Amino acid sequence: MIQEILLLKMIFLRFLILFLLINLCWSLGFGQLKEKKEKTDLFSKNRNFIILPEFGFSPETGSKFGVFAVSSFYTDSNKIKTRNSTVSFNTFYTTKNQFNFSTYSSLWTKNNKAHYTADLSYINFPLNFYGLGNNTADSSKQLLDSKRIRAIIEYEFLIRRNLYAGTYLSYQNDQYSTRENGIFESLKPNGNKGGNLGFIGTSLIFDNRDYQTFAKKGAFHKIQFRIAPNVLLNEYSVFRLNIQTRKYQQLHTNLFIAGQLQYQYTGGNNIPFYLLNELGNSNSMRGYYAGRFRDQSLLTGQAELRWWPLKRFIFAAFGGAGNVYGKYSSSENIKPNYGAGFRFVYDLIGKQSLRFDYGFGEKNTEEKRIQGFYISVNEAF
Repeated sequence: MIQEILLLKMIFLRFLILFLLINLCWSLGFGQLKEKKEKTDLFSKNRNFIILPEFGFSPETGSKFGVFAVSSFYTDSNKIKTRNSTVSFNTFYTTKNQFNFSTYSSLWTKNNKAHYTADLSYINFPLNFYGLGNNTADSSKQLLDSKRIRAIIEYEFLIRRNLYAGTYLSYQNDQYSTRENGIFESLKPNGNKGGNLGFIGTSLIFDNRDYQTFAKKGAFHKIQFRIAPNVLLNEYSVFRLNIQTRKYQQLHTNLFIAGQLQYQYTGGNNIPFYLLNELGNSNSMRGYYAGRFRDQSLLTGQAELRWWPLKRFIFAAFGGAGNVYGKYSSSENIKPNYGAGFRFVYDLIGKQSLRFDYGFGEKNTEEKRIQGFYISVNEAF
């Protein structure tokens, strides 16, 4: 009981420090956007550009520090019917000796008739390997050196109102090694040295959300199929299926609820371990270390209650459940997930925010309860 009280005090103290830090940064001028002076015009005709010193935290990275820059703009003068486009740059270094460099672009054409995205990243990311399946032990973890280069291009075009078809193209190179003996050597999972993979794919999307970054109403449904045939540079023959559905509803003036269901499946004859679906990240099953549990199938569900009582602050509470299963484990042992957090809205026009969440998971025998703290950008879903 005493440990739980101390834990709650620690969580509250972290949130309080972050709350004060954000207000201090804002008062000093960080994150100031060029908003239109006339109150009658909601949307600024100017391009919004922001550079922020990035700080974050997650179970996978520890504390991270770097630079985040984003430019937000519209491709059409009718900004009510056309969604805002963004180009962002991000680089950071973590206390776990991890380095990341990435750029991401999202472009919406006039009246949302087409959507282009491009993602380029380099990651030097030491990570923990626990084994395979949904019953791995924390005591089994082994540190791996991991490097990844990845490029993704997606194009989605409007078929009819709110319905899009899309194409997908990506390439990635992974490298893994370890300087210690452990479960990684004893299991020798497929793909333990890394390799090259190029995916092609297609998707079908229904999207009638009012906003992408903070939807108050509407729905988002997506089914995507990708395949990486064992030809050319590809060293594996695999395919991936991703199905997700989201629903948003306004309950009161400043109160909203959001729900998400997601299913992922990875198949093939020689699936590399790093393409198996992982339970947990900053957007789903928050609190679980990404890669602690991994298998061919992933099924998760979550709901989040969002309260926006103040101009620049949103508070949230979430809960859900999920599991990985398939070749290495059964579909039993469903894992719980719950937590809370708040968001600082740095862009009122585009409804973009910094997100702070603390998530909890299951309590295994002779282990501390699974939990994690996250600092990231915009809503989880």
